[in-house]
Amino acid sequence: MRALIISQPKSGSYLCANLLQEFGLKFDGYHFNEDYYQKYDLSNIRHALTNTEEYTFQQHISQSIGHVQDNYFAITHLNYTDENYALFRPFKKIIITRSKDEILQSWERFRSVRNGKGEIDITSLNQYHWLDYPNTFHLTFNNMINKEIPIIDNLQQFLFGNILHNSRTCIRTALSTSSLTKSNIR
Repeated sequence: MRALIISQPKSGSYLCANLLQEFGLKFDGYHFNEDYYQKYDLSNIRHALTNTEEYTFQQHISQSIGHVQDNYFAITHLNYTDENYALFRPFKKIIITRSKDEILQSWERFRSVRNGKGEIDITSLNQYHWLDYPNTFHLTFNNMINKEIPIIDNLQQFLFGNILHNSRTCIRTALSTSSLTKSNIR
């Protein structure tokens, strides 16, 4: 099984990554875009966050998606297209959403960590369209932050067909673990 976190920017992508790692899935730091990808050094998060160009490689999604191995997951913010649907069909897809106001607030905090670098395009926050298709699971930032255990249990059911881990312990650990874009308010 391979999984993809398809999330709106600043909606908890790397918090979900922490959670999936608690479930035993592996993460190589892949973050896919349409024509390039990042492969972050997760052992040096601060450097990766402020020097993204060192971790960026030019390769179309049709080729880069092949880097994800069995029992691994990756992250993307790509919206639904017929091409992406065909490419992502073999993956379990976790769609993460958050309110636009919360995304903008989080983005401003994130920019300060990145020395003001980066922009966000609010008009491209259409990742929820993936929910119209099979093999997807909807998770919100608030589901994770509020430790909504029945939702986390359902996520395990979606991924593994069973609840294999204590969801309360997993989300607590995920929330307390450093991540690439962890906010200073958690």
